[in-house]
Amino acid sequence: MIKLPIILLFIGISFKVFSQEIEVNISNIGSNTGKISISLFADEASFLKKPLFEKFVAIENAKVKLLLKDIKPGTYAIVIYHDENNNGNLDTYFFGLPKEKVAASNNAQGKHGPPNYSEAKFVVKNGLVVQNISFD
Repeated sequence: MIKLPIILLFIGISFKVFSQEIEVNISNIGSNTGKISISLFADEASFLKKPLFEKFVAIENAKVKLLLKDIKPGTYAIVIYHDENNNGNLDTYFFGLPKEKVAASNNAQGKHGPPNYSEAKFVVKNGLVVQNISFD
């Protein structure tokens, strides 16, 4: 009889460990045209190559707010871009420079290209983590 409550307790604890959330608030978008691409990266090796999660989100009042649920504890980075022409791609110039606005978690900015993972990374471990990202 005692085994069942103990098992349920451990299941509840396990669920809580994996129920972290990331709130992403994006501001200074400039317009409501197009959509925002939000990509979540789980480590440095996958950064800017293979996102753990990617979603396109509608813009309202030149802002976006998105809640990512059921995130495992760990270190992550977010990269966003404003897909102004709504074609599902980051448009670039001939030399690969982006034509559309790009930003990253911690408002990390690259010096001569995209930001480094070390500048954009943040830790998720206890409940809700908030990332406020602004296009400057």
